[in-house]
Amino acid sequence: MRVLLIEKDAAMAARIGGVGGNEGCAVTHAATGEAALDLTRTDGAFDLIIVDVHEGGRPPLLPYLRDVHFPPVVFITSLWERDALQRTVRGRSRSRCSGSLDSLLPTPYMMKDLTRALREVFEG
Repeated sequence: MRVLLIEKDAAMAARIGGVGGNEGCAVTHAATGEAALDLTRTDGAFDLIIVDVHEGGRPPLLPYLRDVHFPPVVFITSLWERDALQRTVRGRSRSRCSGSLDSLLPTPYMMKDLTRALREVFEG
């Protein structure tokens, strides 16, 4: 499974990438939403996106990734309420963000919480 991780903190990205690797994923890191868009244009579609909503929730990233590539998304956020996050994500996009929140991982979290979120998405 190919995973696109959008996370500005390199140390956190390394930890998240390690968890993904332990779950059998090939994790590609992008430090910004713009870098993630470039990766999707050059490397093709990903099977899953892990994104800090403050990095990837800006237009046009989420509408593009959800509407063109249709991957499930694990959102990492300090916005703990699902409805508030949904409004934030949609409010930052010029077009409707298709789909719903596949998995919500509120901060702070432990790596076992990320593992659980990944497994929930993988197992449907």
